[in-house]
Amino acid sequence: MPDSICQTEGYTISLKIRKRIEEVLGWMKTVGGMRKLRPPDPDNFKMTPI
Repeated sequence: MPDSICQTEGYTISLKIRKRIEEVLGWMKTVGGMRKLRPPDPDNFKMTPI
């Protein structure tokens, strides 16, 4: 990566925000029990007529 990009204020802020997001996702996987996000099972949805 070029030094001109690495030294910008926007790039530094972006790295800090990315770190926060990664920390939350890491917590969700380890503590929150969300190893893999699965889409909902369509067979479990029951539509009742109104």
